[in-house]
Amino acid sequence: MSKYQNKYRLESARLNVWDYANPWWYYVTINTKDHEEWFGKIVNGGMKINELGKVVEEEWLKTKLVRTNVELDYYVVMPNHFHGIIILNENIPNVETRRGESLQNKTDKQFVRPIKNSLSVIINQFKGSVKRWANKNDFNNFS
Repeated sequence: MSKYQNKYRLESARLNVWDYANPWWYYVTINTKDHEEWFGKIVNGGMKINELGKVVEEEWLKTKLVRTNVELDYYVVMPNHFHGIIILNENIPNVETRRGESLQNKTDKQFVRPIKNSLSVIINQFKGSVKRWANKNDFNNFS
């Protein structure tokens, strides 16, 4: 473990040589800040999803409706995190140019413009839509 701003943190599980815009199956886990239970509770050994947890599920399912290159496999909403399998299919022409460009920028430590329909953009938009809903519906401390 390394330190960032005098706090220990886990190293990223991301591969720095992998282009996350590549068509592939990706297993995604998203945790709430401080592992706070925002999405529901475990009751009698099962998940009792609340209103915000339902929004997480709805926004995840919308992902495949608004993007032609995405398929969704299994997912689960837990009290303080979310797991999902997302499949990126090819639909963007000239993949080699995109890949080479994104890998070059990663190693140069320059600002990299997000690649449309890449995993990072999709997850960022998913998280943003849940956060916007939370802010509009008095879940003011949600993060």
